[in-house]
Amino acid sequence: MRRKAAWGKKAVVVGYGAVLSLGMALGAHAGSVIEEVKAYINREIKLTVNGEEWTPKDADGIAQSPLIYNGSAYVPLRSVGALTGLAIDWDEDTQTIAVFTPRQAETSCRPADEPGKNAAGFGDAEYSLLNKTLRLASDITAVQRGRGCLSFPIGKSDPGGGSAFEIGYSLYGAAKRVHGKAAVTSTADAEVRLRIVDNDQGKVLFERSGMRAGDEPVAFDVDVTNVKELGISAYTSSEPGTASVMIQSLTVVANKTVPEETFDITKPNRPLPGK
Repeated sequence: MRRKAAWGKKAVVVGYGAVLSLGMALGAHAGSVIEEVKAYINREIKLTVNGEEWTPKDADGIAQSPLIYNGSAYVPLRSVGALTGLAIDWDEDTQTIAVFTPRQAETSCRPADEPGKNAAGFGDAEYSLLNKTLRLASDITAVQRGRGCLSFPIGKSDPGGGSAFEIGYSLYGAAKRVHGKAAVTSTADAEVRLRIVDNDQGKVLFERSGMRAGDEPVAFDVDVTNVKELGISAYTSSEPGTASVMIQSLTVVANKTVPEETFDITKPNRPLPGK
């Protein structure tokens, strides 16, 4: 039997879609599809997961109390995703909230931008690295490619404890920048550290710690001038196989006189800088 809840008295007026707490931007047509409703926030309601208290948080990490509307309680969808290992994505173009299970999230990405579409400057061209052969990988059989992304499980035991995984590309010193986005899926609420490294020089070009499932994808745009071998690595202190990293729209920016084949090690007659 469903018990009738006695909700708190603090009332708020919200758009129905706002309870999802995705940080989404509403299009200009929102007025015709968003219905304004009266809801309540009850700060006395406690949530438990397997007997332990759980506090949902928004995208900024701020604790959120359940929103009560029409006899039902609502909490941020991203927070539930992080708890359960679901990946949550918001597609502004189609006004769609996409929910992926951990397995689906590894290969369910939106298409990458077309090469050259968003070239950074006059005289530059952009080429996708996602369809280029990897120079190195901790386990090439574990790398999966989807629509506009690649993903890999952090499944190799690390000598220092935890687990790690690395992939790498040959840039031959011909690129200017590499940019893209990275997201985490996890079944154990794992924290992941992402690094982008100049493998020849051992120089860290980009680093982000504390990445978790359900967080917004982390955007990176790194200067790779004169970088010959680029490495992308992920580390977690959790057990191997409990977290995966998804790289979206990985793109290299180079002078337009540099052919795309330069960045594909499988092309036998690829032109190399200085040759």
